[in-house]
Order: sequence, then structure tokens, then C-alpha cells
Amino acid sequence: MRHNSIAILGIPLDNLTMEETVESVFSMIEEYHTDKRPRQVCTVNTDFVVNTLSWSLIKTRHPELMDILRKADLVTADGMPLVWASRLLGSPLKGRVTGADLVPELAREASQRQKSIYLLGGKGDVAIQAARILEKRYPDLIIAGCDSPFVHIEGEALIDALESDLPVVDRINASGADILLIAFGNPKQELWFERNRHRLKVPVSIGIGGTFEFITGSVQRAPAWMQHTGLEWLFRLTQDPRRLWKRYLIDFLKFGILVWPSILHYHCKKLILHNLRPAQTDHEILYKPLRDNDKEAFVLHMPWRFNISAATAMNEILEQEAIKNQSLILDFSDVLLIDSNGLGFLLNLYYSCMRDDRGLFITGLRPTAKRAFSYNRMSDLLYHFSFNSIEDAQRAVSEKAWASSLLYYEVTEDDNESVVSFFGELTAAQTADKDTSELLGRISTTRCTIDLSHTTRIDSSGIIFILKFYRALLQKDCSCTISGISQNISQMVHITKMTDFLYTI
Repeated sequence: MRHNSIAILGIPLDNLTMEETVESVFSMIEEYHTDKRPRQVCTVNTDFVVNTLSWSLIKTRHPELMDILRKADLVTADGMPLVWASRLLGSPLKGRVTGADLVPELAREASQRQKSIYLLGGKGDVAIQAARILEKRYPDLIIAGCDSPFVHIEGEALIDALESDLPVVDRINASGADILLIAFGNPKQELWFERNRHRLKVPVSIGIGGTFEFITGSVQRAPAWMQHTGLEWLFRLTQDPRRLWKRYLIDFLKFGILVWPSILHYHCKKLILHNLRPAQTDHEILYKPLRDNDKEAFVLHMPWRFNISAATAMNEILEQEAIKNQSLILDFSDVLLIDSNGLGFLLNLYYSCMRDDRGLFITGLRPTAKRAFSYNRMSDLLYHFSFNSIEDAQRAVSEKAWASSLLYYEVTEDDNESVVSFFGELTAAQTADKDTSELLGRISTTRCTIDLSHTTRIDSSGIIFILKFYRALLQKDCSCTISGISQNISQMVHITKMTDFLYTI
């Protein structure tokens, strides 16, 4: 499980100071040497949030980016509007942790701990310039390497992106770096890491946007007092008004409009419950095995108020050996109020369970709790793990319903046509070890239909996989069509700017 975190508009934010963030990064480096799992750190500002979300309560503008942020190992608040929103939601963050402030602190600490840093991205030779400045400031700092490749996240060039990335990944891995600083800007840096996660051998990768430009001075930072008062955007606007005025206007308006429903819902529910239950205290979290003498899953009964106290108590329970690696059923039938701490805890728990191959299910959600999920842009998660009763959740545990994300395919043929049906998730994690040549070998007809109606989710790596398969079919003189394109798939096709290409198939 991650640190104490909150959720704002469905995005988790770790509630850490700068010092705690730096220490967490170096702790993750040590953890990597045990499990060899690359960690990801994201620094999120208002523009990041706006690029991820749509105006709809139930739809996401960039589904892949939302999933990346939710499963990242550490997410910091890079903008003051996020800190202000956390206070209005009753779950105040300790402060903001920006990429521009984090990198010098990491460099200083890395020089003392003999850890190395690789600088990736930035315009021209700015990464090399930034490396020289950091080496001058911290003479013992080990710079493992610098690189400024051009990477693709959209358009037809996306088809060959994995092959284009490979030399870069090989150079990074050969360097033996402990920390990879990725400065492609959002969302390019996060998407690049996600599609190469399975190939990278660097303990911690951090998306840092335009930090190299700040280090070299090619872009000036606002005075400290403007940074601390949340006016850094105004300083940057005066530096480049033609480019930034529209972005800031849209960011502030959209973020404000999106976040206010969750703020109003929280305070209204808090006021109503204070009047109805002024003296009621939170009851203890009770838990027991789903079945007697069978510990494949545990049922936990949640208190009426799911806040930081409940999250802390849950963490203590989940650390017990008897329950540590088991599937969980959370009974929410008594829950009337969920704050940002509770929602952040649930996000972390969900992705922790998915990573550990165990189930997490919620039962008994009341309408007021469902509205909290909706206003906080988390309704999509309810589709995956919410059930009406404990009995329904029990069946899901028995059937290992969480394994539905695993990718597999079926090929059916008649005399004239083959149909390839994909089941589960077409994502970077699921396609990493898949080869289109094996699938191609099962096609013996001159016409083929790719059926995506059973595909639950797709990301840009999944689109790459489908396009490579399509290209291989054409080289085999096999005509191809695609069917079963859901709204989620259609949105990812739109985001990756592959609409014209895919819909001509």
C-alpha cells in the first residue's frame, strides 16, 4: 500500500512534504532491488488534471492517462489549486511538491547516497546543460547519462513507437541509473514510461515536465513569494502571454467547474450528518473470513464515516498476516460519508489488490455513497468491483472475477473468413509478452474480422498491437475489418489521433 493519500476528481495525491517525498523515492530504489518492479512518480498540476478529465461525470477524456495516475507509486501535487481544493474537501495536503523543486533535492540527496541519475527529454541539448549545472552544484553527483529523443504518442508513427523506443531504453538500462528523470511534458512522459515499463530496468522514473529549462535558466521561475501564494501562473503568463493565456483560462475554468460538485456534496453531507448524529462516534471496523474455516477472502464492515481515521484503522488490519494477501469484501451498508482520504485509500487499495492478484469488492453502497463516487469521478471503478450483496461478491471471489483483465483471444473460421475475438484488456501490461506472429499463424483465410466487442479496456499499446496485426494481415494478402468498437476504445482511438486510419479499415 502507498502512503496516506487523498483523491481529487478521481486522481490520488500523496500527502507528503518535500522531505518525505525525497525519502520515499530513495526507499523505492531499495525496494526495487528486492522485487525488480520499476516505480513511477508523477507530478500533477491543474493542466494535467484538465487534460485527463472530460466534462462528463461518467466519462474520462484520457482513459489511459487516468489509469496511469491511479496506479502510479507516488503522485505529488504540483499546483496550488490542488492544494486549495484539498483544503475545501476537508483533507488538506501538507503542501505542493513540484518537479522543479524536487529534482534539485533529489540530486543533492543522490550525491550523498552515491545514487545515479539519468536525464531524458527536454529541447535540444538542455538535458546536457542541466546535467552540467547539477554536477557543478553537487560535485559528488553521478550523472548516468543524458538523452533527448523524439518520441511518438499519436498518429500513424505510433505503430513503430516500441521499436523506436528500444535503443533509448537500452541506453538507459546499460547506464545502471537509479533515477530516471523524464522531461517530455505531460502526458507524453507518462505514456512513454507506461509502454516501456516492462523493458526498463531503472528503480524509479519521474515525470518532471519542463524542469530542465528551469534548472538552466532558459525559462525563469517566479519569485518565491509568488510560488508560495499560488501566483506562479501569473508570472509565467507575463513571460509568454500569447501561448499561455488560453491554456490558463481553460484550466482554471474547467478545474473549478469540475471540482465544485464534490466540494459542495461533501460539505452538505457533513452538515446534515452533524445535525442528525451530533454525538455519534465511529464504530470499530469488524472483519471475519467470508466462510468459516476458509480464508480465501475476508469481509470488513465499514464505519458510517469513511475518513482518515477509518483508513488508518484499515491499514493496521490489512497488515495482519492472516488477511495480508487475501481477497477483500468491504461492506459499505452503514457508510453515509466518504471524504477524500477515504476515496484515496480505496483507490490505492484497489490497485494494490490488482497488482497482487487478489480481489477487492464493495457491497451495500447507499445512494449517498454512490453520489460521492460520482462527483469525485470514480464511478468507473464501481463497475469493476461493486455488488449489491455479500453473496454476489462471494460468487465473484469464487470465480476470480478480477482476473477478467487478462488478455486472451479466440480464432474461429469458416470457409471464407476468420474472426479473431480479443477478451480482457488490450493494454501495455497485457500485450508486453504477446507476439502477433503466433496469432497470424492461425489465420488461413483471405478475409479476417478483428472483434473487439469483448475487450474491456484498451490503451495506446493495445492500439499498437492491433495495428501491427492489421499490417501483418495485409502483408499476408488478407483483407481485414474491425468490429465491436466500444465507447472506451473509440475515445482512445480519438486521443491517439488514429481515427482516420482505423475507421478506413
